[in-house]
Amino acid sequence: MVRRVCRPPPTTLTQTDSVDSLGWRPSVVWGFDPDDDALVDALARRFEVAEMPVGTHVDCKDLVRIARASGGLPRHAIDITHRAAELARRGGGERVAKTHVDQGIAWKAETLGRGLNAGDLTLLTSVNDKGLLPPDPGAAALFANGRIIAAPPAPGRPIQRFIVHPLLRAEVVTMGGEE
Repeated sequence: MVRRVCRPPPTTLTQTDSVDSLGWRPSVVWGFDPDDDALVDALARRFEVAEMPVGTHVDCKDLVRIARASGGLPRHAIDITHRAAELARRGGGERVAKTHVDQGIAWKAETLGRGLNAGDLTLLTSVNDKGLLPPDPGAAALFANGRIIAAPPAPGRPIQRFIVHPLLRAEVVTMGGEE
């Protein structure tokens, strides 16, 4: 039987004071480089702690897919993993299968796309085209909720880059023009 592997804290973490009264201590988490295996390792450790060894209960390739789909944001990786594990558990399976991960990724993409308006898409297109965060309160909100992600500066460059979440990028390019 699939166990509960991980569950995110009861907040979106977009309001850093929203968890104080619940006993959580908020801290800034920048995330991981999507090409770094550290997030994959962290997910694998969560499965090991839940006594669900990687290889037996989940394929390592699926953990890589979750990490890449999350954009390197731990919260999004946890959301996807939790959804996939819940689908497997409800189905009575012993394993988190590729189809569960596919459904978890699709669910996260849908939640990120939910509620976006024309102004949001214009801002996301600008970020996609320029790699900069526009001086607009809407852009700050899109950054705070993980639809825009801070990326490290390019080698030898001092300026922070911003990217559109990978689960939204193709849709933004389709709606906003060429990449």
